[in-house]
Amino acid sequence: MSEYAELFYQYEEAQVMDSAAFEARFTLRPTPLADAVTATVDWLRAALAAQV
Repeated sequence: MSEYAELFYQYEEAQVMDSAAFEARFTLRPTPLADAVTATVDWLRAALAAQV
């Protein structure tokens, strides 16, 4: 908890994610959010179905 005050700015300021340097270096693109959510939901459904 001692670091909470120091890192609280993360909850007050917008966090900008810029992957331009990574994309240029590795010629990869981030997965679109909709695709990532769909894949995660599909994975969770399959994992829950396997438990039954």
